Amino acid sequence: MPAFEMISRKLLFHFHYYMLCFLSFHTTLTSPVNFLAPYCGNATYNPNSTTGSIYRTNLNFVLDALSSNASRTDTNGFYNFSTGNDPSNTVYGLLLCRGDLSPDVCKECVANASTRVFQECPNQTAAIVWYDECLLRFSDQTIFSKVDFGVRLAMYNVQNVTESDWYNFVLLLGNLLYNAADQAANQTWGKKFAVQQANFSAFQTLYALTQCTPDISGDDCKGCLESAIRTNLNLCCTIRVGGRVLFPSCNIRYELYRFYNSASPAPPPMSNLHPFTGAPPPSSTKGKGRRPLRAAFPIAVPLIGVAFVLFIIALVFLKRRSGKRYAAMAQQEATDGVAEIFTAESLQYSLTEIQIATNNFSVDNKIGEGGFGRVYKGVLGNGQEVAVKRLSRSSVQGAEEFKNEIVVVAKLQHRNLVRLLGFCLEGDEKILIYEFVPNKSLDYFLFGGFNLDILIVIFCCSM
Repeated sequence: MPAFEMISRKLLFHFHYYMLCFLSFHTTLTSPVNFLAPYCGNATYNPNSTTGSIYRTNLNFVLDALSSNASRTDTNGFYNFSTGNDPSNTVYGLLLCRGDLSPDVCKECVANASTRVFQECPNQTAAIVWYDECLLRFSDQTIFSKVDFGVRLAMYNVQNVTESDWYNFVLLLGNLLYNAADQAANQTWGKKFAVQQANFSAFQTLYALTQCTPDISGDDCKGCLESAIRTNLNLCCTIRVGGRVLFPSCNIRYELYRFYNSASPAPPPMSNLHPFTGAPPPSSTKGKGRRPLRAAFPIAVPLIGVAFVLFIIALVFLKRRSGKRYAAMAQQEATDGVAEIFTAESLQYSLTEIQIATNNFSVDNKIGEGGFGRVYKGVLGNGQEVAVKRLSRSSVQGAEEFKNEIVVVAKLQHRNLVRLLGFCLEGDEKILIYEFVPNKSLDYFLFGGFNLDILIVIFCCSM
């Protein structure tokens, strides 16, 4: 690729994120609440039956209580409530608003969520609705002070990190999210909420947010956030410039633009920028020529302000018109878009070869297990030791994410990366084959607290 073309692409990339950052600054406080997704439990109730009717009445009462208390300043954006005189009709409900939002925005979000939940889950005994600004949840089982990351919503920005930046991006992202997770978990009172930011380049800043429901312990909060980072974020988002994982008890998000409200003071109002209107200095012959310019200032400045506001409105319109940048993760067919993979025949292994290498995925060969499936140690026919990453058949990682991991990782060469040797894609099986790194590298991180779901990256021992 010519040097000037590479430079042009980088400039366009940086310009794009400057504009996102600029637009987000002006829309964070004024945008309406943004619905993300629902979760509806499997169990239902019949509102026409006696028990179901009582449950629905209690549910309405709980949702009203949540809406009424959402704007209280002493709750720190979190409130729970339950009602019922029998286990069969007791309803437990809670709300969690994003830690940087005002009580009024929190109330607006919860009011919307209380209505939306009936549209999405009309007769379920348990449901969750996620918004950008809040979470609303109810259940017929107690949900207070219990950590829950069994239900997950993962979303990602459709823009990928450039291959040349990917390694540094992942390192910075990991440090940022883990620091934010520690900060949120160590909050002893009020909100379990934290934001972090760090310079990714001279042109870009990476922003991260972590939050837990305040009713769970610090250890549970940290465990929930680390599960979101290690297991789930890796499945969807580590090659993306933005992503989020939302559990009932915690959530994380990162972007290359500021998506939360800053605690820094707001800029002065435009009226303060007008010229001083006090008594003018003594006039002189030389100064008379400048009076028309001085007189024009009170007119020119408001016009400039109006032009600036119109410019911002136009940019916001263009941003919204471009559509949502996020795509919810969806399960993909195993045969979808596989043609690109099979062009790299030298990287492809048969399932039989992998079964022989791992002694048919023997328990004795298993070196770890994560949310995606299992990792085995194996020996190829040429005697080379390998780490075999076998995705579970129920994994949310579809063929597209599988392909992306191959394309990105296979091209990267770095002393701190586990080298991708190949893959297997037969039937329902999706398998990646990595080089096996001896003790104090791969083994050290596998058994030293790092989850196998981030096998791709090996951090320097000096970190």
